[in-house]
Amino acid sequence: DDHPDLPAAARALRLQAGRLARLVSGWGQADVQESVGDPLMGVCAALPGLMPHGGPAPRAAAPLEAAWSFLPLRPASPWRAGPLVLRTPEGKPMPFAPNSSRQPAWIDVGLAPMGGGKSVLLNAFNLAFCLQPGLTRLPWVSVIDVGPSSSGLVELLKAALPPELAHQAVHHRLRLTPTEAFNPFDTPLGCREPLPAQLSFLVNFLCLLATPLDRAAPPPGVDGVARLAVLAAYRELADRPRLASANAAPELWDRALSEGLQPDEATSWWELTDFFFDRGLTHQALEAQRLAMPTLTDVAGQVRQHPGLRAAYNFQADGQPVLDHVWRALAEAVAAYRFLALPTKLSLGDARVVSLDLDEVAVRGGGAAGDRQTAVMYMLARHLVGARFFLTPADAALMPEPYRGHHLKLIEEIRQDPKRLCYDELHRVAGQSAVARQLLTDLETSARESRKWNLSIGLYSQSWADVPPVILELATAVFLLGAGTDKGRAEIAEVFGLNRSLQAALERLGRPGPEGAGLVALFKTADGPARQLLVNTVSPALLWAFSTTTEDMTVRNALYQAYGVERTLSALAERWPTGLKVEAERRRQARERGGPFEKKLDALSELTAETARWIDDRPATGWRRQEEGTG
Repeated sequence: DDHPDLPAAARALRLQAGRLARLVSGWGQADVQESVGDPLMGVCAALPGLMPHGGPAPRAAAPLEAAWSFLPLRPASPWRAGPLVLRTPEGKPMPFAPNSSRQPAWIDVGLAPMGGGKSVLLNAFNLAFCLQPGLTRLPWVSVIDVGPSSSGLVELLKAALPPELAHQAVHHRLRLTPTEAFNPFDTPLGCREPLPAQLSFLVNFLCLLATPLDRAAPPPGVDGVARLAVLAAYRELADRPRLASANAAPELWDRALSEGLQPDEATSWWELTDFFFDRGLTHQALEAQRLAMPTLTDVAGQVRQHPGLRAAYNFQADGQPVLDHVWRALAEAVAAYRFLALPTKLSLGDARVVSLDLDEVAVRGGGAAGDRQTAVMYMLARHLVGARFFLTPADAALMPEPYRGHHLKLIEEIRQDPKRLCYDELHRVAGQSAVARQLLTDLETSARESRKWNLSIGLYSQSWADVPPVILELATAVFLLGAGTDKGRAEIAEVFGLNRSLQAALERLGRPGPEGAGLVALFKTADGPARQLLVNTVSPALLWAFSTTTEDMTVRNALYQAYGVERTLSALAERWPTGLKVEAERRRQARERGGPFEKKLDALSELTAETARWIDDRPATGWRRQEEGTG
């Protein structure tokens, strides 16, 4: 036992064996002796295939908990087919069908830390929504985004659509300029007054403007003042409409003259609206109507001058006359948001897939004033892209008779088609009390009633706390693409009831790589809940289309201008299948060390020029041939 070459563990084992032998011998007549088994048998029994007739150990039934892990079970999708194809970590395809009857509603929530693949997943989901089988036209998809992440989807759809339908996919970056003017008081074509849903929106919107910066609700009486002022502004302009003039819209005026209009000094914009509509020129009719609509300035004037308001609301709230408070708030809003006091210039036309980028107008920080501006812009964006989703045939009955047939056709088409409303980067707005009272309440209502509207809702953010609790409860698909910290993982596990296996899977999720972005998917289906560890893998061409890294977007957008979407995506997928960020960093570091790269160009300009030369040297095949080899 004291031999120096004998391992310490072997010496300890011999010591314990001797001690055990002495203890057994002390029992009485027991005789203890050392017995060694067959070493060769032990080795062969431990190696698969060396003992075809079974091992030497006695057989026994395994406990169920241990035997379960040996069963040849593999995860299965509740959907037999679907346009969004995820996969298991082993590579098995897992289809997912948006808006299918397999789910009671269609509300999806995506949560991921920065760079976790959230925006790529949302773009892939929205593309799958547009590619649902059986559709005869493009569905309605509205994305309210912060940043350009959804612009790649729009460019992809524009390139895939026939030229005469390319205008149905639109990406727009909102700015606070007169050329971006959007009048929230615009009504559907022909309507002299707002419909009930729009009136409620306008009252809520004016209440938001009249809410003090240090409070979450307006003073008493403000909602009543807002409602009466809005109705008074519409009725005044219906009784005494704005007069039309050539200076206000020269092209529109010339078109009216060419169509046979014989104007006089009393010709109004409402007359031009009816004139154009009677001749089937609905686009021109809508342009004329926009010049007939009241604006925020008109509503503020009603608060200041309308005798009925003065008589009904002659009282004080919070130490000041309520009418003076509302008028002052609206006057300040006109000065701060001049684009709201002008006729509409921003037009989405008949676009069906719309992406609005609020990055410039949804202020980061900025205190209470910044929160107010963010609230205003989110409410306007929601109204701009989503108001048309909720029209009903009953609303058409409230419209002027000559316009009812026109609107009934549009309403029926919208009601039949699948619709989707998405918010990316929801954290930008979720923590603000002013918005939480308006926007998030509206989202909760939309989520509860989404099935009857054939509406899909998608909310994507960095934390579960950004999503209203009601929507978390109603969500039928939750995609967890990781959690930044141990605390975050623990909170997610508690909120969504993850078992130990899924908690361990969530902890192992890393950043997206060439194989895709791992995620934990939680589905509510007609057959019960389904929880699976999946991977979102898209082809190199789609990955390039959806990429949001600065390096990829800079090179991609520059090449779009020169070569078009199809040729650019095909070339980038073949030349740089995993993106340019790593290569750009390598070149920047090499330049700092005095490497061989051109000094006159930065890394991105150099990569753009190099890829352009590479495209020029290869045939233009388009991405479809490239996609055949990527699967």
